[in-house]
Amino acid sequence: MHVWQPITTVPLDRAVELAVLDADGEHVLAFPCRRAPHGWIDAATQRRLDVRPTHWREWSGDLSALRHMPLWGWSGVPHTNRSIANENILHFCNRLRTQIDPAARSRLQKLLIEEEDKLGASLDMLSQIDRELNGTKALIERLTALAAAPERDRCDGTGERPLLEGLERTRLLIEGYRLLILAKLNDSRTWD
Repeated sequence: MHVWQPITTVPLDRAVELAVLDADGEHVLAFPCRRAPHGWIDAATQRRLDVRPTHWREWSGDLSALRHMPLWGWSGVPHTNRSIANENILHFCNRLRTQIDPAARSRLQKLLIEEEDKLGASLDMLSQIDRELNGTKALIERLTALAAAPERDRCDGTGERPLLEGLERTRLLIEGYRLLILAKLNDSRTWD
């Protein structure tokens, strides 16, 4: 295991594991990150992150094929930091969109549910779920249109079917979780 280094020594554009220290203790992001000129990005999705890390260490996973990168869990340190849980949720949702291996999807779904449970039910969570659901539906529509395109207008249609099936499973998962959040919000409502 690599030793934690002060954040001031992190190299630019290298996949690293990030730690954040706050009043609740140490929090570790569950995915590799990179320092870019404008801040921090998720090494797998290139999405900008809103994090303020204090320490870093080398990412120990293989990054040669980020789309099929093995899943590495967080350090096991319990935390309640909402921004870190949100970053992990977005990362797992993005990975679910492209992962077609059933075992990897199952691990991703388990990790996603664990992170979502940390946040509990809120209108903000419902809004985030709606955004993810809309994004997934848009991807399904685009991929369906691509699959329906004449053979001459596309490269190779062999990879579209498993990806579409994975996206449909992700959509169903998100819709089910949305219903769960709605039920929790309804249960917690105070009736006059």
